[in-house]
Amino acid sequence: MCCAYLNAPSTTMLTRTDVSNTDLFHAMVATDVLALTAPQLNMLQLAGLAQTIDFTNPNVATGLTAIFPATSKTYANILALSQRAATRLEAIFTTSAVSSQYGAQIDVPTLIEALT
Repeated sequence: MCCAYLNAPSTTMLTRTDVSNTDLFHAMVATDVLALTAPQLNMLQLAGLAQTIDFTNPNVATGLTAIFPATSKTYANILALSQRAATRLEAIFTTSAVSSQYGAQIDVPTLIEALT
């Protein structure tokens, strides 16, 4: 029961480090891709060379979102794809959650002790 609770999604969002090219392809809208200029298409092809896309890298995130206009559906899809809900356990360790709020250092042994 405790594991199920901690593994459930929280309201905290995390930036993904492992977006596959397949996921990126599924996020694209054909009309948005057809409207790209040659330099934009070149950038998109370069992004496709990576096995996974790490949105925590600011150069990658900015470069990829710059390919599509901010008003396009593909842009919105890519932004949504770059985030995922943290599990409740992950949320405990984020800088905006409990540990920073109360100045406590939470490590794995402390967490295990608290849960047992």
